Amino acid sequence: SFCKRVVGCDVSSMMIDHANATHGSPGFRNNLSFVVGDATELPFKSEFDLVSSFNALHWVPLTKHPDVLAGIKRSLKPNGRIFLEFEAEESMGALIEMYNEVAR
Repeated sequence: SFCKRVVGCDVSSMMIDHANATHGSPGFRNNLSFVVGDATELPFKSEFDLVSSFNALHWVPLTKHPDVLAGIKRSLKPNGRIFLEFEAEESMGALIEMYNEVAR
């Protein structure tokens, strides 16, 4: 398979329950799991080749973005990649600056 392991993470236990009900049925995919977690305190260490976020980061206060980015960096394996998709009207420059600082 293309992905050896896929982990979905959301701060809302209701969203995780929905994901499990929709996609987590036994035998559906053995490599798919969902966990409740706060993006500012990701519990993963060097576990993923890719971390992606779709329409979530703009819900996190800008002051917490460095924590999110540091957690993503910590979650990635060496040479891992990040893909972020979000609404960023005025925060894009600040986000890029924070990412560059965290990436050092």
